[in-house]
Order: sequence, then C-alpha cells, then structure tokens
Amino acid sequence: TRKESSAASDVYKRQPIGFLYSTVVGGAQIEGPLNDQIDYKVGVSRRAVTDSLLSFAGAKDARTGDEWGGVVATGARAELGFETQPGQGFYGYGSYHTLNGHNVASNSRFEGGGGMYWRLIDEPNRTLSSGLNVTMLGFGKNRRYFTYGHGGYFSPQNFLSVGVPVDWTGRSSRLSYRVQGSVGLQHFKEDAANFFPTSSARQGAAFEAAQTAGGLTELGDDAARARYAGQTKTGLGYNVGGSLEYKICLLYTSPSPRDLST
Repeated sequence: TRKESSAASDVYKRQPIGFLYSTVVGGAQIEGPLNDQIDYKVGVSRRAVTDSLLSFAGAKDARTGDEWGGVVATGARAELGFETQPGQGFYGYGSYHTLNGHNVASNSRFEGGGGMYWRLIDEPNRTLSSGLNVTMLGFGKNRRYFTYGHGGYFSPQNFLSVGVPVDWTGRSSRLSYRVQGSVGLQHFKEDAANFFPTSSARQGAAFEAAQTAGGLTELGDDAARARYAGQTKTGLGYNVGGSLEYKICLLYTSPSPRDLST
C-alpha cells in the first residue's frame, strides 16, 4: 500500500514549575512517498536539551547569584527510506542544529547515519525484525560540564556507533508483548574544555589559581591550564526495553423490562 503525504506541527511555551527559564519550543514536519519504494521525511524543530538538570531547567549559584543553562537545539533533519520489498529496506538521514542557552557558550551539532532492516518472521500473531544501524555525531565544542558557561550535555567532537537492533512482538487473545534491544560498538572523542568558556576574567583567575596550585602539587597539563581534560573511549553499547499488555474485558448486561417492572 502506497503511503500518503502528511504534515504535522506543534508550538508551545515551556516553563515547568521550578525551571528558571521559559522558552518557545516546537517543530514542523512533512513526509510522504517519492515513488512506490522511496519515501521521505523533512522537518525543522526547536527542542529543549534534556541531558541534565542544567541543560533542561537551568541552574543558579546561590553564592554568586549566577544563573545559566536552559539549552535548546534549533535546526533541521531529513530522512530517506528505500524499501526493496515488504519488510526489507535501507534508510539514511542527516541533521544540523545550533545549541544555545542562557549564559551558555553556543555550539553546533551534526548528525548523520543510516542502515538496513529486514523482517525475519512476519506472522499474524508474531513478528521478529533485525538490521544494522550506523550513527555518526559531532559537536563543534565540548560543553559537557557544569561550571558557568557550560551546558551540561554530552557533546563529543566525534561519535560513532554501529549496532544490531532486534524487535520482537507477539500477541494472543488477550496478551500482547514487545521486546526491543540493540547491541553494538561505540567510540567517541572529546576535546579539552576551559573551565569557564564564556568568561575570560574567570578563566584567567582559574588559570592563575591552577598555576599557584601547580607550585604546591603536581598537576596534569590540562588542570594546569584550567581545563577539563579530553578523552577518547571505545566500548560495547547496548540497550533493552519492553512492554506487556493484558486486555481486561468487563461485560455489562442491561436489565430486561420485566426486571425493571418488578
């Protein structure tokens, strides 16, 4: 069955109780078929970055009165899918966003990826799908930390993930279930980052303090320059989740006219 084109959008002002900042977030998206085998999806969005309390709600230093955080990502994303046959195909996507917050150093993010999928079991009461996913991600700067000027969100300069996802569903007359998971290899690299990326005065003071401390104890190169050290890591990545539903049917029988008359 050929898919129909569709469009969707949402816009609202967000400031939950306890958050420091209010901001307008939302997005718009269109999707549809290019032909019988290729479909597309294009969207623009402005969304809150929810990695941490700092990035999502903002924070205040009770000692200095400084406030910062409340990061939003604004940009666009495009996807293409190619279904070679029912339940089997390929896909690819790319996106670019700028990230800005209150008293937080600005940043940029690029993401691209693709993969393939195939349905191994396709029966009326059970399905099993798998495939291969590749994700590449890169930020302009490392803003992962929580000192003034940082955003508190994961922002590696290079990130690569290769994974094998599994999606298993089944149902009986009343019971239905779904199990999803993925396992693969992940690699990321983070650059060193100044303690205070938006304040040269504070960074200078931190540097002087680090130099003084260096005369009393041995410091690493980054600590001596008042910087968070960079890092490179490679390891196994995995996730698993599921859901279980049981249908409860309550029957109600209305009284007959004879019952009501007695």
